Amino acid sequence: MIPKPDFMNFTPSELKDSWNSQLGISTLDMIQQQQKTWKEYNFPNNTDIDQFLGIVEEVGELAHAILKLRQGIRLTEDHRAGERDAIGDIAIFLLGYCNDNNISLMEIIKETWSTVAPRDWPAHRRGHQ
Repeated sequence: MIPKPDFMNFTPSELKDSWNSQLGISTLDMIQQQQKTWKEYNFPNNTDIDQFLGIVEEVGELAHAILKLRQGIRLTEDHRAGERDAIGDIAIFLLGYCNDNNISLMEIIKETWSTVAPRDWPAHRRGHQ
């Protein structure tokens, strides 16, 4: 059995504080700012709905790559490359969606992870604490 990671013992507040003490502006925040400028230049009329539909399309491409890997078919295609490409595209479209709605993806990830990380699922199989 894998040992429980130390960070799971932190409270959500302690986990957030540990990030804040280690980070200034994150790479993700910088990429989000760049994506906003890039999208405004290349696709000025795209809306958050366009970004959402892009996410959905890329999730389909990810599903395709995973399915073909599981089935062991179409081996002339590089399914791992397709998987990586789809994941990257999902992230870019998600940044666009967040930008269109004035949401910091990094803040949401930190907020959500600080709540999820301390959960001890093996100890509380009937529900998290």
